[in-house]
Amino acid sequence: MYHTGPIHTLYAFNIIDMPAAMSLTKRLAIKGMLEVDLEHQAIATKVKYNERTVRRIKKNLVDFGSVKHLNTSLRGPKPKLTDQMKEVRLSECIL
Repeated sequence: MYHTGPIHTLYAFNIIDMPAAMSLTKRLAIKGMLEVDLEHQAIATKVKYNERTVRRIKKNLVDFGSVKHLNTSLRGPKPKLTDQMKEVRLSECIL
């Protein structure tokens, strides 16, 4: 049975309670401390963030080479046309 009434105020999305994004200076500070090989817990207490955030930033540095993950713009299934197919189709259009 689906709920058809109004959303209860406890479950409603409230943008006021959302945390602010981490500033660039804090991200760069964490990156610098990770390069010096400080412990995750020590970094977390210095920048006043939790240890999970520090670990996530380290993973992003390893995976993407950046403090933040890269946004993927291509969604959905991969295109089935190869570059050779596109070239053949273009040459057919020109002739």
